[in-house]
Amino acid sequence: MPGSMTRKCCAIYTTGFVCAHLLTVGIALEITLTEKSQVFESWKNPPPSYLEYYFFNVTNPEVFMAGGKASVKQIGPYTYRVHRPRENVTFLENGTKVYALNPKTFVFVPEKSVGDPQVDIVRTVNIPFVTIMNELNSYSFLLRSVFAMYINSLDIKLFMTRTVHEVLWGFKDPLLTKLHSMKPEVDEYFGLMWKNNGTHDGEFVFHTGEQNYLDYGKIDTWNGMREMSWWSSNQSNMINGTDGTVFHPLINRNELLYIFAADFCRSIHLAYVEDVEVKGIQAYRFAPPSDVLMSPKNNPTNAGFCVPAGDCLGTGVHKVSVCREGAPIVVSFPHFYQADRAYINAIDGLNPNKEEHETYFDLQPMTGVPIRACKRAQLNMILKRVAGFPKTKNITETIFPIMFVNEMATIDDESAAQMRSLLLNTPQYNRSLKPNKKKNITETIFPIMSVNEAIMNKLNSYSFFLRTLWGFKDPLLTKVHPTKPEVDEYFGLMWKEVTLTEKSQVYESWKNPPPSYLEYYFFNVTNPEVFMAGGKASVKQIGPYTYRVHSSRENVTFLENGTKVYALNPKTFVFVPEKSIGDPQVDIVRTVNIPFVTIMNELPSYSFFLRTIVSMYINSLGIELFMTRTVHEVLWGFEDPLLTKLHSMKPEVDEYFGLMWKKNGTHEGEFVFHTGEQNYLDYGKIDTWNGMREMSWWSSNQSNMINGTDGTVFHPLINRDELLYIFAADFCRSIHLAYVEDVEVKGIQAYRFAPPSDVLMSPKNNPTNAGFCVPAGDCLGTGVHKVSVCREGAPIVVSFPHFYQADPAYINAIDGLNPNKEEHETYLDLQPTTGVPIRACKRAQLNMILKRVPGFPKTKNITETIFPIMFINEMATTDDESAAQMRSLLLNTPQQNRNIKPK
Repeated sequence: MPGSMTRKCCAIYTTGFVCAHLLTVGIALEITLTEKSQVFESWKNPPPSYLEYYFFNVTNPEVFMAGGKASVKQIGPYTYRVHRPRENVTFLENGTKVYALNPKTFVFVPEKSVGDPQVDIVRTVNIPFVTIMNELNSYSFLLRSVFAMYINSLDIKLFMTRTVHEVLWGFKDPLLTKLHSMKPEVDEYFGLMWKNNGTHDGEFVFHTGEQNYLDYGKIDTWNGMREMSWWSSNQSNMINGTDGTVFHPLINRNELLYIFAADFCRSIHLAYVEDVEVKGIQAYRFAPPSDVLMSPKNNPTNAGFCVPAGDCLGTGVHKVSVCREGAPIVVSFPHFYQADRAYINAIDGLNPNKEEHETYFDLQPMTGVPIRACKRAQLNMILKRVAGFPKTKNITETIFPIMFVNEMATIDDESAAQMRSLLLNTPQYNRSLKPNKKKNITETIFPIMSVNEAIMNKLNSYSFFLRTLWGFKDPLLTKVHPTKPEVDEYFGLMWKEVTLTEKSQVYESWKNPPPSYLEYYFFNVTNPEVFMAGGKASVKQIGPYTYRVHSSRENVTFLENGTKVYALNPKTFVFVPEKSIGDPQVDIVRTVNIPFVTIMNELPSYSFFLRTIVSMYINSLGIELFMTRTVHEVLWGFEDPLLTKLHSMKPEVDEYFGLMWKKNGTHEGEFVFHTGEQNYLDYGKIDTWNGMREMSWWSSNQSNMINGTDGTVFHPLINRDELLYIFAADFCRSIHLAYVEDVEVKGIQAYRFAPPSDVLMSPKNNPTNAGFCVPAGDCLGTGVHKVSVCREGAPIVVSFPHFYQADPAYINAIDGLNPNKEEHETYLDLQPTTGVPIRACKRAQLNMILKRVPGFPKTKNITETIFPIMFINEMATTDDESAAQMRSLLLNTPQQNRNIKPK
C-alpha cells in the first residue's frame, strides 16, 4: 500500500508538472515577436500614451543669487499624446532577433492640460549658460573672467524667463547664437525637446523570444552597442532587459525585471511591490526599489556610475553628464522621491510622495503584458560657484530641479475585455494570483489541461521530450522556491550537468580541456625574381610543423549568481617532432617580408618626396620584398633590421618580429561566458570579450556583433536546421556554421557543421558582408577577409587554406595552390544530444596584400596580389576513454541513434 500511494503521488505530480509546462510553452508560442504572433501588431503599432510635463517655476531668483534658499512652484501638467510606431522592422538571425526604430510624435492635448504652453511663462535655470559655464570651469581664471565680462555685456543671467513651449520645443538663444557665429556646428537654438518631435531614441535590436520566452523583448543592441562605454564598471555599462514596453510571460513576484532607461543612460531594475487590479484584471505591480539610485556608500554596485571614479552624489540622484555632452545634468525621480532629505530640503516647494512620483508597471503575470504603466523622471542641473563669474559668488551648490515627466498608459476597455475573456479560460488564474497562498498540487491539473489542442500537438514531439531532459525554468517550482530555497526553480533530468558550474560534469573538461594539435604549413616562394619582374609567383607548401597546444581556463570567476563566468585561456605550444615533417629550427622558408610590407603600406598617405627618401634608406639596408628565414624565426621571432632602426628612433616599436612572437603562454583576451544556468541554449555563449559585447572595427552593427561560443562548447539538443555561431579571433569576427552531413566518430553518431560559402562571400552576392568593408565600399572578392582594422593597419587578409571557397582569381594568381574540401575545410563534428564536439578541425590562412607603392622602385612591376604566407590546421578528437563513456551514456537514450539519422 505505501508503495502504491507513492506511485500515485508521483503520477499526480508528474501530470501537473507536464501540463504546467505545456501552458508555459503554449503562451510562449504566441508571445514572440514574429509577424504571425498575436502580440506583433500591438508591439509594432502600440496605442498612444500620454506624457505630462510639469515645470518648477522659480519664485525668488534674487534670494538664491544672494546665497539663500530657492523656492519653486510646480506648474502643469502640459499633456501630449505620444504616438510611437515601430519602423524599419527587420528580422535578423532566422527570426530570433528584430531590428526596429521607434520614432515618437507629440501632439498637445488641451483638455488634459492645465494651461497653454504657448502662453504660460516659466522662470527656470538658463541651461545653455550653465552648461557653457560648467565647461569653462577647466580653463584658466583669466579666460573665465574675460568670458564672464562678455556674457555680462549680453545681459545673460543664471535664470531665464520663457514660455513653456519655448523651453520644451526650442527658441533662439542669444549666447548660442554668438557661439554659432564663431562655430557654425553649434546649434543656435535650444529646447529640452528641440528636434525630438518625430525622432527616435536610437536603433534597437530586440530578442524575439523565438528561442526562449524569457528573452522576449530583451534588448540585444542599442545603437549597435551591447553595452555602454560611459560608466566606470562593466556592470554599470550593461544594457539589460527590455525597453519597458514588453516583458516576458509567466512573471513571478520574486524576480527582478530590468529595463533600459534612456533618460537615465543606464539599465534599472524593478521589484515586486504589491498585487493590484486594473479594469477587473489581477496584476503585479513592479517598481524601482530604493537601491536603484542609492549612494555607493550603501549600495557599492552603484560605484560604477561615478565618473570620474569616486566622484559620487548621494542617494536618489544620478549624474548623466557623460552621456549629455558634459552638461551638468542630474536625473532623479520627481520631487527627489526616494532621495536624500538634503536634496529635498535645499529647495522650498518640493513634496515627494509615492502616489504621484513613483514609477511603476502593473503587469498581468501570466502574459507579461503591461496593463497600466507610469514612467516618471525629473531633470535637474547642478548649480555652483564658478571662479571668474561674479554673479555666482554667493550661491550655494544645489541640484536644482527643472521639470519632470509623467508618461502614462493604461489598457483600453476593449483590450481589457479581451484579456479578461482569455483569462477566464484559465479558471485557476484568480486563485494562483493570491500572494503566497498554499494549495494542493492537484488543483492545478484539470484547469490547465484546457490548453488549446493545437498547442498540445505542437509540443507532443521529441524536441519537447528533450527540453524536459535538459531542463527549463518551471513556473510551479518557481512558486515553491521562495518559501523553500532548497527547491530548485529549474527542472530537467540532466539539469545542471551541462552548465558551467563547479559541480557539473562538463566543468572540469571545460576548465582543463585535453590538448589539441596545431599544424603550421608555409608557402615557400620559389621564384621571387619572376614576381618582382611582373610575372606570376610560384609557391610550394612545406610542413606540417606540429605543436601540442595546452590550454587551461585561469582566473575563473562566477558572476551574476552563477549565470556568467569570467575566464582567461592562456595557450602553451610544445613542438612535436614525431608529428612534423622537418625541423623548424633548421628548415628555411622564403616568404613575404611582413614588417617591410606593413610599413610600406602606411606610406602611400605621405608625400612622394618622403616615400622616396624612405625607399632610399631601406635600399641602403639591403631590405627586400621577400625574406629568407628559418621556420622557427618566422613563427617565434627574430630581430628585424628595419624594426631595429625604427626602435632606435621610437622605443615603443618592438625590434623583434614573429607571427607568434610573445604568444606562447598568453591568451586571446578576457572572456565572460554564459554558464547556461538560466537557459541551456545559452550554454557557453560569449557575453563579453575584452569587456566588449560587440566590436567597433566594422562598419555595421551586424558585423560588429560577438555571437556564439568560442568554438570549444555548444548547447545540447542541436538540430540540423539551426546555424551555430562562433567568435573567430583569427578572423576578428563571428562566423556561422551550417549542417553538412551525418558522420560517425569512434562509434558515435554526430552532425558535421562547417562554414557555408556565404560566410566569406563578396557583398555583391551576400549584402550582409558589406559591413566588413572598411572603409565602407572598400570590398574584396569572395573567400577573403581583410582584417587590417584589427591588426594595427597591416595589409593582412585571412581566408581558408589554399583560398578554399574563394574566387578562382585568387587561386589562379599564384602557382602551387590546390584547394580541396578534405584538406582545407573547417568543420566541427558534434554529438547532437549533448552538443559535445567529438572531432574538430579549425583551418585558417594568413595572406598579405602586395601592391605597387610610388617611390619604391622595387615594386614598380609587381601585380597586386593577395599573397599566401602560411595556414594552420588545429585538430582535436575525443580520446578513446571519453568516447567509450559517451557511447555508454547514449545507450541509455535508445531513441538517440534513430533520431539522428538523416531526414
